Amino acid sequence: MIGTNTRPVPKTPPAGEWELPEEGLEITLPSGATFEHEIHDGHERRHGWEQVKELPGIDSVDDVGEVVRAPNAIEEDGQYDLIIGDNPTGDGQVVLRLVKGMVISAAEVVEDPLGNKIEIDRTDEHPVRDDGDHIPNYDIVRDVIANPNQIWQNGPHYVYAKHIDGQWYTVRVYEHPDGLRTISTTVIYEDRSQFEKFLDRKGYPSDPLYESD
Repeated sequence: MIGTNTRPVPKTPPAGEWELPEEGLEITLPSGATFEHEIHDGHERRHGWEQVKELPGIDSVDDVGEVVRAPNAIEEDGQYDLIIGDNPTGDGQVVLRLVKGMVISAAEVVEDPLGNKIEIDRTDEHPVRDDGDHIPNYDIVRDVIANPNQIWQNGPHYVYAKHIDGQWYTVRVYEHPDGLRTISTTVIYEDRSQFEKFLDRKGYPSDPLYESD
């Protein structure tokens, strides 16, 4: 197993390998695997190429190599090295997350109207479900974050809300201590009163952090 502290993943053969001599990095993209999620029963988790290939705009291992060879930034995030680059054939940027030179996962980055960047992992099946209570797909999630009617904040917790076809589509985002923002879940509210009851119950302030014109 490849140790990532709380996220052990199985070791698999390489799908791609690159070197960044100036950064002193030797980078391997494992072929990856799909396996049962250790927290959410009935959900799967992926790593390596099995996870990375689900990003819109990443169609081949060569696309990953393009991000690696021409990054916009290389940063440290605790145990991880982050390679941030333009999506070769898609919109926006992607983030490759490495442990000891191995690409464990990747995420697309969507920017909200305030300039905050939120990471989206499309292989995470927990936030999106086609059951009428949750947002059914990540394309809508992107739209709610990038073009919300409102953004609400309560400490590290954020709610992005957009009025769509008479309902309130909401995306809940958590800001980790290191500043990373990720999606925790999504909820569709039938009307405004249901949404406001949630905000009141969770102690959100009376006014949103952001409201569109």
